[in-house]
Amino acid sequence: MSQAGSQRRQSLSKRLFTEDGSAFPAWIQFFDLSRPWDGRPDIHRKVAELPSPLYAASHEGVKDAVCTILNDIRTNVNIQWADKGTALYAASARGHEKVVEMLLAKGADVNAQGGHYGGALQTASARGNEKVVEMLLAKGADVNAQGGHYGGALQTASARGNEKVVEMLLAKDADVNAQGGHYGGALQTASVGGHEKVVDMLLAKGAVPLEDGGDKLQLVC
Repeated sequence: MSQAGSQRRQSLSKRLFTEDGSAFPAWIQFFDLSRPWDGRPDIHRKVAELPSPLYAASHEGVKDAVCTILNDIRTNVNIQWADKGTALYAASARGHEKVVEMLLAKGADVNAQGGHYGGALQTASARGNEKVVEMLLAKGADVNAQGGHYGGALQTASARGNEKVVEMLLAKDADVNAQGGHYGGALQTASVGGHEKVVDMLLAKGAVPLEDGGDKLQLVC
């Protein structure tokens, strides 16, 4: 795309998220932010609660729009969209590093709970977004906060076999035996997924196997 075309697209995107009118709710009706992988539009889809323009712009990584919205003193940077979390959660899930930086600079709550994975650190850990994980930890994200499908960030990273993120979390004193989420602890979660390298890392840090005596190979199988 030419520079002029790119600038035109940025201008239109900024207007979509920041100008009053019917364009934004119409777009949300057409494009399901909760299912970004599904490219099939459904104009008849019912939307129980609209996301905020900030959430949508953060989800899509539209930096100019995010900047404009954040500079409006009326903006609530920590507003939640139903059960989908905050704008910081959305940006962290999608790996939009610059947007994450902007939200944090404007006071986004790094430990706000919400969304499928429980919080921004958990969702960044699930997606293996190492830079975002680093940014969130530097801003005081609670490495042992529990919530969401897998529990804490360590369980979430272990479930996905994200070795580098597991290493980062352990270096920040993540509780290797914390229990929570669908599978319990990080060791169980990594084992169910067959992530043997992660299992080894957790055991080396003092993870305790299940009380039923199941060893690493039995868990992986």
